[in-house]
Amino acid sequence: MKKSQRYFSFMARKNTMMALCCVLLLVSACSSVPPVQQSPSFSGPWAAQFEQAYESASNPTAKEALKDGVLTDMEVSEIRQEQISCLESLGCTVTELNTDGSASITPPQHEGESFDEIQQTTAQLSSQCETQTDWSMISYLYTAVHTNPENQDTYSLMAECLVRVGLEDEGYTAAQYQSDLESGLFLPYIQNQDTEEGQAFMRCNLDPTNAR
Repeated sequence: MKKSQRYFSFMARKNTMMALCCVLLLVSACSSVPPVQQSPSFSGPWAAQFEQAYESASNPTAKEALKDGVLTDMEVSEIRQEQISCLESLGCTVTELNTDGSASITPPQHEGESFDEIQQTTAQLSSQCETQTDWSMISYLYTAVHTNPENQDTYSLMAECLVRVGLEDEGYTAAQYQSDLESGLFLPYIQNQDTEEGQAFMRCNLDPTNAR
């Protein structure tokens, strides 16, 4: 065999080996890529809401809590504590933070601030922390599931409850409740929760399926 032929044969074998190595490297690289995580499948009356919440959640703790379609007291408590810790890191004092939306939060205050300015600061800091913790979304979904497990129409449940507690007459409808709500008719109940009527309305508002 001539020298040039031997050289060509050697180069051909070398190129083949290099190509084989490249293929093996590609296969190895591909095998090290983690599989794409599929979104969990949700079922039940609140499936759509859990799916939406899971997709929009940015907090890993919240995402983990949502993935099985159930929010336990312990999971909600953990996210609640994250919200409190976030607020405290911003200089707030938190004495109450409930899943029904009620809270007692005192933000950092400056001399001469009005009540409205303090309220605005509280809302801004709360929203800032909720962006990190997903507390607002988690607390709403937790409360909604517990007060309305079958995910029935809220206006219908409230109308039935207001009749049951004696604030409205028999035949009061969901459409009437919606109209009264939008017109602010229930505002006196909310502003005067120490009255019998105010307490009855709030019982319905907090748990329309079981309030008496």
